[in-house]
Amino acid sequence: MRCLQVFEPGVDGVFRHVEGLTRFLVERGHNVGLAYSSKRGSAALESLVAKAKERGVPVVDMKVGNVPCLGDLRALQLLAHTVKSWKPDVIHSHSSKAGVLGRLAGQLFGVPTFYTAHAYYGMGQISKAAKLVFDSVERVLGPLGKTINISADEAAFACDVLGIAASQQAIIPNPTDPVLLYRDWE
Repeated sequence: MRCLQVFEPGVDGVFRHVEGLTRFLVERGHNVGLAYSSKRGSAALESLVAKAKERGVPVVDMKVGNVPCLGDLRALQLLAHTVKSWKPDVIHSHSSKAGVLGRLAGQLFGVPTFYTAHAYYGMGQISKAAKLVFDSVERVLGPLGKTINISADEAAFACDVLGIAASQQAIIPNPTDPVLLYRDWE
């Protein structure tokens, strides 16, 4: 299987999840490409990117931040080119920005998509205006692909607030790998 992991940021919880999932898939013989952003990166991201390049899979730096901006159009163009040329079997996006880009690219090319929000932006303490914008985007894109929630609370928010049907969702608790989690503490 060819899986394109689309993610931003390249640090902390979202990245640790992507790093572990990528390792899991590669160890089972799958080809995993990476569409990431170096704007919020880490040494661990650089290592993951280097390993992906060694395997000869697509690696594209979308150079996006977590705030919507015009540069997102260039990122979508880069992602679309990657999807068109590599033809992944599935796209799995992680976090809000990557979720928008990955689901749109999947829709453009008919590639099945999965989206893991890792806590919807609207679940946090944000302004009413920001909540309106982010929740509206999630409502519009919610029907595209399958949403993977990492907790029952996240799934309830998706259903009750965003209107994402339970049939469009799955709950897969976020696993913790203590080796990855604590390796930087040694």
